[in-house]
Amino acid sequence: MLGVHFPWGISIDLVDLQRVIREKLSVLSITLEDSDEDAPTIFEGINAKREELRQWDFVRNSLFVNLDPALVETIFNTKWDPVDSLVSETSYLGLRDDSRDAYLYDYLIASGEQKYQGTLSKTRGFQHLRTRITRIVGKPRDPDYATKLVKFIEDDFLRTARAWPMATGSTSVELPSRRQIDDEVRQTIESITHFSSSPPIPAILHYLSGYDRHECNLNELKRSLSMIDSLVARLVMAKCPLSPLRSLVMSLMGSIGDSCDPRDLKAQLVRMEAMPSNSDIEKCLTEEPLYGNGVTGPQLGAIFRGIERQLSGPAANPLPYGASDDDFTVEHVFPQSCSTRVNPAWKAEFTEWGVTDAAVSQVQARTDRIGNLTLLTLKTNKKLRAKAFSDKSAALGSRDGHEQHPSLRVNQAIVSSKRWTAVQIDKRTDKLVDAAVRRWPRVH
Repeated sequence: MLGVHFPWGISIDLVDLQRVIREKLSVLSITLEDSDEDAPTIFEGINAKREELRQWDFVRNSLFVNLDPALVETIFNTKWDPVDSLVSETSYLGLRDDSRDAYLYDYLIASGEQKYQGTLSKTRGFQHLRTRITRIVGKPRDPDYATKLVKFIEDDFLRTARAWPMATGSTSVELPSRRQIDDEVRQTIESITHFSSSPPIPAILHYLSGYDRHECNLNELKRSLSMIDSLVARLVMAKCPLSPLRSLVMSLMGSIGDSCDPRDLKAQLVRMEAMPSNSDIEKCLTEEPLYGNGVTGPQLGAIFRGIERQLSGPAANPLPYGASDDDFTVEHVFPQSCSTRVNPAWKAEFTEWGVTDAAVSQVQARTDRIGNLTLLTLKTNKKLRAKAFSDKSAALGSRDGHEQHPSLRVNQAIVSSKRWTAVQIDKRTDKLVDAAVRRWPRVH
């Protein structure tokens, strides 16, 4: 027997393989006319017992079916395949589907297709893209269709795809043009995606792609991203549901169209009255619980990170939020475990401060408000937990000239206070809220 033996124990009889190929292999060739449905749709119909194809698979087939095979091979190997790999390897918090299908959906929204096609559906990404191609490129029977389609694939669809990982929050990639962005842009994208992981990505992608194509400068990019950051931050701080955010972004991009001018974005945000007012935010943050009331840990981290940057400027601690010992997590100054029954350590301090039972109840009522919350490294958080205020204050400050914890402006009121009552919590709340509304100004 003439055969090949593989190291994992499988052998193939080459004569038998040759016979099977010659006698059993069948190739079906279908020639389509202009009046027929497109090839992917026909394939979908005749391949009923298939493994489910993704929207991205239909897009790939549709784009290449009307091009010369030699040209297809060149584009696929040099352009398509590298981008396919880049997008496939991109992941982010909130990704629920194949990353390539997620990019396709974000691309359609970022390109303003809502203006032409109405509400866009993730499950109909291929059909939406086909409609866009017909409008921009034309139809296969047009004499210059192939030339225009190749330009669309390379300069529009794939170029935007190369910018997509950065729009999702990945900073380990470059823009296609290698045009540089700075830490301020990266920090703003990080803030946006921590407030809401996926709905704002098309808006970020729109302006990053515009910057990549020299349709706006760096300052204009920063202004546009700052407004998007303000939008999502204010929605979170005002406790607005984020479920309509994808539709809001879709409508916003549809209204803006191809423009990357921040003045057009501002005009649309004002027209749509999308941003909660200062009074809405102040009411929520000063009168209602923030922790455990629909606001996630990463969102709380983003709020405190933004406030720290507002108070400290460009040199602010980046406050990475995560699960490593040196990452930061949310901590209650007055312990959450004491909200119903005060532990002995805090009870002793309240007695020392002369705080009445009624005043203790006022502190308990403020347990989850922003003035009683802060960020600590996970390592410090594990040590402090429900310890007395004096222990927490000392750990956040310095002792014998040695810092116990990274010095943060958001923690200054805790470090400098001799006691922790409703008065101190309310004063710190007011300062944090003031910094927040200045960090994320309302567009009007």
